Formats: sequence, structure tokens, C-alpha cells
Amino acid sequence: MANDLPKGKPVLSIDFDGVLHSYVSGWHGARTIPDPPVPGAMEWLASLLPDRERTKLPVREYVFDVRIFSSRARHWGGVRAMKRWLLKHGLTRGEIKALRFARMKPPSFLHINDRAVQFSGSFPTADDILGFKPWRVQHEATTPLETTHLIGFYIVKSKRRYIYPDGSVSENKAIERTIVYIEDGRVEWMGGDETCSVDELLVNYSVIRKIVYPELTEP
Repeated sequence: MANDLPKGKPVLSIDFDGVLHSYVSGWHGARTIPDPPVPGAMEWLASLLPDRERTKLPVREYVFDVRIFSSRARHWGGVRAMKRWLLKHGLTRGEIKALRFARMKPPSFLHINDRAVQFSGSFPTADDILGFKPWRVQHEATTPLETTHLIGFYIVKSKRRYIYPDGSVSENKAIERTIVYIEDGRVEWMGGDETCSVDELLVNYSVIRKIVYPELTEP
């Protein structure tokens, strides 16, 4: 713990992907963090942190020793990438200095993670474990999207069974997500030249939700 932090603060361990970073695109390497924050995440995180460069409150007034716990921290450049992402999405340099990035699971007062179950004295069955879904997937399952009159950027997820143009079928275990642009019933795949109709898209993909892609908007 840094010398200017009071000893004995409860450690709050926060998972990065799925809690702060929305992680809708999945894993693309430790240094690639492509998606926006979970709504409200940056404001909440900032409320827990002193700004080491301009705070008016003494550090002792802040309740927690906040640590970001992520497998990214174990890879070269991962911590730097997370710091840059946090800075890009609203944290100040002083607030980022108040964070610690853990390479191993820290002993904590509380862990906040999108892939965990609070143990309440009873043990889950194998079916319970296999049926677990993180909050984001649960939310998607309960908020179906109207697929007619789609215009804009959308996250889509491939289905478990992939049907090829010749009618053959294969099992798709990856369940990959990607971003497409839809307008006038046509679909353009981001990062490629492929196009198809919305009906063709829906054979093999589920439309999850619309997103805003400000970095693709011309000034």
C-alpha cells in the first residue's frame, strides 16, 4: 500500500472486463480494449477514489483501498492499456494514481465480479453452474430487440448452429460477437467488405442491441 494511504482500509477488488469495461466484443488481447464502459461505471468508480492531484478531501476521508483485478495485468502492456482506457472514459490522472492493479487475486473485503456467485451456505448443482449467465447476457435475454426498421450500428451474436449457403449445418461453439451497420435492409460488416440482407443476417446471428459509435462519426 502506498505510504500516504492510511493502513487498515477495506480492500475493494473490482473486475475490469464485464464490470467497468462493457466487454461486448469479447477478448482481443490484453492491450486491446475496444468497448465503452458499462453505463454509470466511471461515475461510480470516480466516487470511490481521491484525485491525487487536486482533491480537496484528505485521503483518509475515502473509505476503500480500490484495486482493479484483471487477467490483463498479467500480460505485458495490460495495465498501461487499462489506465489509458480509464483516462479516455473520464477518470482523471489523479484518480488513476489512487488505483492499484492486481496481478493476483487480492485478499479483499469484497470482490465485485460479473462471473461470480455469492456463497450462501448451499452448494450449486452442476446444472446450476453450467446454466450461469453473467448479468449482461441475462439482460440481453430479457430485452428482445425489434428487428424490423433497423438503422445504425448493432452488436450481433452468432448462433450455436451455423447454416451455410449450401444448406449444410455446423456447430459453432465460439458464439462470437461482432458489430455491423444496418441501413435500408442491408448489413455491412465492420472491418470487411461483406454485405448481406437483414433476413440473411438473422439466419445465423441474433441482434443484441444498438450502440453508438462516436469515433466513426465524421466531425
